[in-house]
Amino acid sequence: MTNSTDKQGDGQLRSDLEPLVNRFPALAAADSATWVSGTMGSSDVPGPSTYWIDAVIVLPPNEYAALKERATEAVAEQPEGFSGELAPAVPGGGLLGSAELDALFSQDGFSTTAVLVDDGQTLLLSSKFQ
Repeated sequence: MTNSTDKQGDGQLRSDLEPLVNRFPALAAADSATWVSGTMGSSDVPGPSTYWIDAVIVLPPNEYAALKERATEAVAEQPEGFSGELAPAVPGGGLLGSAELDALFSQDGFSTTAVLVDDGQTLLLSSKFQ
């Protein structure tokens, strides 16, 4: 499971890019990804589900550089509730983010926190959607 009590999932690490690119077209040039997903809250509660995805994405240098132009603020930590299963895939380094970077990945009903690791290739995404 994840390190957030609201997130429910099977903890299965995935590496297929197609589902991520379908949801986030800006990731079309990604080299690789490690990600997990699931639903928010209890399955016992009726109504529409809120889904979540947490991902560690490796980008080519030119794609990373383009995103880094938008990441204008130092960030103290990974996105809130970021899945603990992904910890081994997150490289060390400073973190950068911005509201503009979040907005790039928050289209079409997605609420996303996007953070770049200052290593020249890694993007962290934490997204919620219905």
